Amino acid sequence: MNELMFEIQAQLLCEQFNIDAIEHFIPVDAARQWALHCVEKIQRPVDICGHSYVDLCRGFMATILIVDDSATMMEGHKRILEKQGHTVFSAEDGEEGVEKSLEIMPDLILMDVVMPKMNGFQATRKITRNEQTKHIPVVIVTSKDQQTDIMWGKRQGASDYLIKPADDTMLKETVNRFLESTVS
Repeated sequence: MNELMFEIQAQLLCEQFNIDAIEHFIPVDAARQWALHCVEKIQRPVDICGHSYVDLCRGFMATILIVDDSATMMEGHKRILEKQGHTVFSAEDGEEGVEKSLEIMPDLILMDVVMPKMNGFQATRKITRNEQTKHIPVVIVTSKDQQTDIMWGKRQGASDYLIKPADDTMLKETVNRFLESTVS
């Protein structure tokens, strides 16, 4: 996150929580690392200026679930999204993706197609037809590039369809387009 964006977000947060000065805020990356450490290792929430880290970041960071059985692809996408300040969770197959979508209720899901247990088309259909998760945009990210695959993915409820390897810019633009309407 660049300094200007951080400064704007810090100012908005100050106004939202009636905090007097921007200097109360610590850099986003440091705050995120400390928050994750506290939640995962210490099992307690983080407090920043009297407000929970989650509350402070709500509306500025998104929770994204990546469902992909390729560790290389997952790590690549995760790195790109975390650099933008998003919280990223992962699942290694469609079945786990469906379970985690219900558990964490992400703002967006990036879904591979060819996976063990349950493929991405099946998982997308389950997520987009479930009353609890149907509001979550699912973007299929796969090497299956045939027009019939794209049409089938969208018929299952996918909001968009990217062909692997999706370049960094295309991935960021697609994610940002869907988050504009879901994170606010």
